[in-house]
Amino acid sequence: MISLQSTLSFCKDAITFFGGFPKNVYLWHADRLEAYEPERLPYLAIPKDAYNDLIREPIIQVFLDRHNMHLIIFDTTQSIIYQWKK
Repeated sequence: MISLQSTLSFCKDAITFFGGFPKNVYLWHADRLEAYEPERLPYLAIPKDAYNDLIREPIIQVFLDRHNMHLIIFDTTQSIIYQWKK
C-alpha cells in the first residue's frame, strides 16, 4: 500500500491552485506515462479546500474534462486522501 506521504511527495509539483500550477508539468508527466508505462494513470493531487473553491469555476471543469485529468483530493489538516476522482 502506498502511503499518503509518498503520494504527496511524488505529486508535489502537481498540486494545483490554478494560477500557481504549471499545467504543462502535469501534461508532460501524463504524456510520459502514456509513452513508457501505458498501464498507469497520472493523478493530480489537490487539497480539498482548493478543489472545493476551484470546481465552482466552469473553466476548471472544462480543463479537467478536456485533459481527462484524474484527481487525488486530499485533506491537508488530517493528512488523508479524501477522494480519488476520475
